[in-house]
Amino acid sequence: MNKLEELSIKLDGKIKAQSHFNVNFEETSLRKLIVKDYRHNEIKIDEYRDLYSIGIKVNSGLSFSVNKADKIFLYKTQKNISDLPYKIYVSDESYIFNQNEEFIKFWNSLDFLLKKIGLTESEGVFLYKNYVFFFLAAEKDIISVLDYIVDFLNANESIFKKVRKRNLASKKIPENLRSLIPLLKKYCVPDDSEREQLIEEMDKREKLKLIQLVRPFFGEIRIYLDSFKDRPLSEEAILIGELAELVSELEIKNT
Repeated sequence: MNKLEELSIKLDGKIKAQSHFNVNFEETSLRKLIVKDYRHNEIKIDEYRDLYSIGIKVNSGLSFSVNKADKIFLYKTQKNISDLPYKIYVSDESYIFNQNEEFIKFWNSLDFLLKKIGLTESEGVFLYKNYVFFFLAAEKDIISVLDYIVDFLNANESIFKKVRKRNLASKKIPENLRSLIPLLKKYCVPDDSEREQLIEEMDKREKLKLIQLVRPFFGEIRIYLDSFKDRPLSEEAILIGELAELVSELEIKNT
């Protein structure tokens, strides 16, 4: 039993095959571990040749990286943070960090976390508005590090707000569209950046399967959304509309 399989048992997660090339470390991950609920967090662990990437969903306004410039979102401008012995990269010179008491606490706790996990120059941290990623050497104790990271997020809960789970009442969805409910729960995301992240993580087979499942319902979805006329869409209708929008986007990108 290898390390990712051991982690899947200890964290009660599911391993999935993938082919994901990370441009920041120039390595390809062929497997990922999805953990739906670890200490009330959704976790994704990508297995690389020499690294493990721990990704946790968050909801924050932070956009920077530690140790490594980010080639995806172009965090390439180095920013000096007093007393922090790590390189910090942001999108451009105009990016400003708040200097209030809350953020002073954040920087102190980040410094403490990175020292605790022993972040080296070959490792890195990437903070996006909807995810935080820690790229760490494969030999590290991933579960202990994961607990340190969750403690850090909880200690800064005002910055890393929990991702709001959207309410979904099946009774408010027309019977002819209720078969889409599992897809709504899995694929509907609250903003464009999350949708881009989701699409990036899907392999070609998963994209084609989703198109095949949802495309036949487009006519019925249009009728359902049109039925609201001038009334505001319900939460369920918004989710169904987002699912149709996602599938339309996948169709365009796969033609």
